[in-house]
Amino acid sequence: MINLVKNEFVKIFSRKGIYILFLVFFGYVLLVNKIYRDNYDYSVYDSYNENLDVEIKYAQDELNNIDISNGYSSYYASVKARLENYKLQKEYDEDSWQRQVINEDIQSLQSDYYYALYAESGDVDEAKATLDDALSKLEKGDWRYFVKEKIASLEEELATLKNPLPENSYNSYNNQEMRIKELESSIANLQIRLDEDIPYGDDYLNKALNTKQQAEDVIISSEYSSDGAYYDQEYIDESKGNIALSEYIIENKQDINSENNSRAVIMNFYNEYTLLFLAVILMIGGTIVSSEFNKGTIKNLLIKPYSRVKIILSKYITAILMVLLSILLVLVLQLLIGGLFMDFSSLAIPAVIYNTSTKALVVVNLFKHLFLMTLASLPMLILLLTVVFTISTLFNSSSLAIVLTVGGYFGSAIIAEAAYALDWKIFRIIPTLYWDFNCYLYGGSSTYQYATLTSSTIICLIYWLLLMALTITVFKKRNIKNI
Repeated sequence: MINLVKNEFVKIFSRKGIYILFLVFFGYVLLVNKIYRDNYDYSVYDSYNENLDVEIKYAQDELNNIDISNGYSSYYASVKARLENYKLQKEYDEDSWQRQVINEDIQSLQSDYYYALYAESGDVDEAKATLDDALSKLEKGDWRYFVKEKIASLEEELATLKNPLPENSYNSYNNQEMRIKELESSIANLQIRLDEDIPYGDDYLNKALNTKQQAEDVIISSEYSSDGAYYDQEYIDESKGNIALSEYIIENKQDINSENNSRAVIMNFYNEYTLLFLAVILMIGGTIVSSEFNKGTIKNLLIKPYSRVKIILSKYITAILMVLLSILLVLVLQLLIGGLFMDFSSLAIPAVIYNTSTKALVVVNLFKHLFLMTLASLPMLILLLTVVFTISTLFNSSSLAIVLTVGGYFGSAIIAEAAYALDWKIFRIIPTLYWDFNCYLYGGSSTYQYATLTSSTIICLIYWLLLMALTITVFKKRNIKNI
């Protein structure tokens, strides 16, 4: 058997097509890494700055046309506050924390001051002093001041809400309790910002903190919704997972969600490169048997002292080994090209996944995670290989095997989705519903309710056994006299 497999490898690597395919691998990996490296849109900030210039001009023109003496003082104050806010934003870098504070905190202080100045709404001196103090903190880079001010404001509201509701209040008890929970969540996250030294900004720590806040808001809303089902359980579980992942990011200062490094490509390895492995499956599985019959070289193989079963199995094993070799080759190319294009350092960051069954994070080495994804993807790859291998053996036609396999691959996926959506029970035996085991990693489940790890294993195994039995039977009985 070993000698037969070696002989098959010699045949494969004597063909120019395999080396052309490997060159395609190199180009494809290069393209994927370029896309990952360049997927950040730097034009966003430029576009925002251009909009600011337009808004400043528009607000200035609007202000010049307001006659404050004709009772438009409030309108004038509003436009003036908006204009000064735009101008203040222009003084700071697009991605600075000051931009966010100017939008969220300074804007209201500017409105208070200009309304007091032009519309006689409030104490002018007090409003100016408050605004000047905030602008001074902004200029000095004291972002903590604004966090503490926000905490103080929220705590004041919280203290008010914790008082008993007055009789005949239009506000429901549930609404008050929900708002209390929201305030407590916001205060806690602002305190995390202080404790973990996270200035306002758009970096991964801020994104994690914002995601955590949004997920907590979802869970709080679901707890106090009138019918208890405003959000479905899957979305609630996803929100709990987002909280756990965000807490990990903040605690460990690791950007596990970055899409601009080598680690991101490894995490999406099979999403990005399955097309390459499919090409190997079609090229090797679809020709390794039929080409022997078409060229007549199968006679030279059959006169050797090997049974037909061993011959066909040696070809099948060779095809599987070629798929595994292609996975290894793409991985090596990815590590080298990804490291040179982006970085090597991100490969030290582990894979962090939320286990929906245990409601806990799973932290594993990145390459262990890749190994598990490989095991989970092999049933699909092997079944596809077996399909094209069987068709090629049955009809002695490489082109027919490739066309039917590709058509069946995409067609059955479409039919499976339709069958699931329309609940066509007869189509539940389609293998595409079961052959991707990645959904079961770390306690996960299939999107198809009737698909479980056990049922997927059994169905994939049945399909594989049937295809292999058919292939071996046909090959054993094949007449080669007229070849």
